[in-house]
Amino acid sequence: MALINTGLTNAGVTTHYRFFYDEFFGGAGGVEPARTNAVIQACEDDFTLLSNWFGGTVNVAGLAVDVTTQAANTCGAAGRPASNGGCWRGSTVQLIAQGPAYANDPVYLRYLMIAEVSEIFMMKQNAGWFQGKDEGSKGEGLSRFLSSQFLAQNGYLGLGIDSGFAVASLWLNSSREDFVNNDPDDNRYDAVNGCTTLFIYYLFHQLGFSINQIVAAGAPTLAGVYRNLTGDSSDPFSRFKQLLDLKFPSQTGNVLPGPNFDDPWPIDDSSFTEADAKIL
Repeated sequence: MALINTGLTNAGVTTHYRFFYDEFFGGAGGVEPARTNAVIQACEDDFTLLSNWFGGTVNVAGLAVDVTTQAANTCGAAGRPASNGGCWRGSTVQLIAQGPAYANDPVYLRYLMIAEVSEIFMMKQNAGWFQGKDEGSKGEGLSRFLSSQFLAQNGYLGLGIDSGFAVASLWLNSSREDFVNNDPDDNRYDAVNGCTTLFIYYLFHQLGFSINQIVAAGAPTLAGVYRNLTGDSSDPFSRFKQLLDLKFPSQTGNVLPGPNFDDPWPIDDSSFTEADAKIL
């Protein structure tokens, strides 16, 4: 069905965005235009939050935001799951506003916008998070981290969005390969991005670096991000993996308890010794 802006505040135009929604969602009893109007009301504050995380120096504007159905989405054509989530190409962001039980909540669309627009910020920033044609695995990890921080900072953890998009357990329940020193061109819902997301939380919650510091420390790999932050030239994957192995010794059945289902940190490392580091 057609994308329309009927009933949207200021015809869907804000300082940085132009909103449209699929007419499927409108009409009597439909969730639109009220849902997108709630997003419009909040989107510029959300943009400011994201812009500040990138130091306030990255110029992003003129984005079209299409709120669409599962059937009409084109995200699957980009190699992403076609059932829910979002994607972007050029200056158009597509939000698949259907599927999960929480899909009618405007917070869900705001969450997806942070995830997708953050990747545009990475591309414009050109500091290492974006790797040519897409965000790759390290940028996908940062996108997931930032969108979850949006939920956390606004008191939205627990709505189901956080658990629905969590990826940490996918890596914990795998052979736990190294995607810290390696940066596959992978932005899927899989163990690769479970690893990258876990490592960014390790930098944030275990090592204590701020969101702004992490965002500013872009590099070709997450190991490079670690070195930019710490000045330590050693391999960071060893200690990262060892701590998780100590807390989650099994490679099956791991589910993080929440409220953030991608963040098991901090992990007590008082018993961690140099001898432990060699048992890898």
